[in-house]
Amino acid sequence: MVQPTPGTTNYLFAHIYGDIDDNSSVEAYDSSLVLQYIVGLYKGEWFSWQSIVTDVDINGEIDAYDAAIILRYVIGMIDECRYSLKSVQYSL
Repeated sequence: MVQPTPGTTNYLFAHIYGDIDDNSSVEAYDSSLVLQYIVGLYKGEWFSWQSIVTDVDINGEIDAYDAAIILRYVIGMIDECRYSLKSVQYSL
C-alpha cells in the first residue's frame, strides 16, 4: 500500500510487464516498440512506466533481450518469463 507523504501527491499505477503500448495485451508490436526505442526510432513520448514494464528481465537496462523475451512469450515459446509478464504496481 502506498502511504501518502504530507504535502505531496502519490499515484498508484498498474501495468502489465511487456505491454509497452498499454492496450492490456502483450503482442509482437510491443516487442517492435522496444527495438524502435533502443535504436532511437520510437516517435512517441516515452514515459517512465514504459521503462519499468519494458525491462522484463529486471536487469536495469532496456535492451534487445527484453524484446526477445516479449516475443518468445507472444509466440508461445514460454508461458511466462521469470517475472511473469504480469501486472506491476508502482508509485511515483
